[in-house]
Order: sequence, then structure tokens, then C-alpha cells
Amino acid sequence: MDRLLQIIAGFQEAKILLAAAELGVFDHLTGAGTTARAVAAAISGNLRGTEILLDALAALGVIDKAGGLYRNRVVYEPFLTGGEGPAPFLGLLRHRNRMFRNWALLEERVRGEPLPATLRDRDVLSDPRTNEAFILAMWAGGTPNAPLVADHMDLSGVRTLADLGGGPGHYLAEFARRAPDAEPYLIDLPLTL
Repeated sequence: MDRLLQIIAGFQEAKILLAAAELGVFDHLTGAGTTARAVAAAISGNLRGTEILLDALAALGVIDKAGGLYRNRVVYEPFLTGGEGPAPFLGLLRHRNRMFRNWALLEERVRGEPLPATLRDRDVLSDPRTNEAFILAMWAGGTPNAPLVADHMDLSGVRTLADLGGGPGHYLAEFARRAPDAEPYLIDLPLTL
């Protein structure tokens, strides 16, 4: 029974992290930290709900809480904040949050019932924020593998490289790095490009 209890509790910790990422909570916990009230105001959240979420993040060890102030843990901050450039891991979390919503309707999918319109549409192709999260998730998940794949490719004599549906271009970039005289082409949908 312990294993079954472990399995059914697994979603809770994940959803705490995913919700905080989706709400942009971590961007407000930089530096010396801030209060739950300030975070609630910044994310247009309910004070009680925000405080519960922050306390849960602190209990998980993702953030620190001291004297009523919450702040990011230094070790996790680069992965959880938007900063100036793209944040691949944050995008991965936001994409996984969308996946979480789909998985929450697993019974309906198994029974063949129609899904809510918000989950049926192709937001990943039409909504800039959803698309960005998907592309950043691809980047975070695929970048470590690109050199491993390129290790198995013979690029000698290659003059043109093309990646069809290449998303963030991490594979193409690795191939182009190894074949600097080749002309690279990334081909994907307009929103992705």
C-alpha cells in the first residue's frame, strides 16, 4: 500500500512547482525576497492562496522563507526566472503544466468523450505564449542530446543542412558547428520561427 500512496501523492508536488512557474511567482522572489502580499499583488492573486503556494514551495525546498520574506534559492533561481533572455527550463515547466491539464482528463480520453474547447484547439501552433513554452521545452529537453546525435553523423562533404520542424534549432546549430562550411536552414511554422 505504501507504493500506491506514493504514486497518488506524486502529482501534488509537481503541481505546486508547475503552478508557481505558470503564475510567474519566481520572478518576484529575487534578491532579498518579498512578502506574500507583494507577490499576490504582482501576480493578481488571492493573498491566502498565494501564501499557501509560497509556503508549499518553501516546504519543498524550492524557495526559502525567513521572517515573513520569501526568496528563490540561489541554486534554482537561474532555472525558474525569466530574466532577460529565454528560460528553457521555465518554458519546460509551463509546457508541462499544459500537459498536466490534459492528463487530468485521462478518463474522458479513454472513454472517447469530447475535450473542453480550451484543450482541443491547437494553442501550441497559434498562441505565442503556449508556443514559446513548447519551443523552450524542446530546447531544454533536446539540447543535451544534440551533441550525442551529431556524434553519429558523418558531416564530411556536407554543403547544406536543413532541419524540417526543427523548433529551437538546437540540432541544426550543433550540426552547423561541426560543419562550419555548410549552409544551415531551419524550416518550421511562422510562430515558431
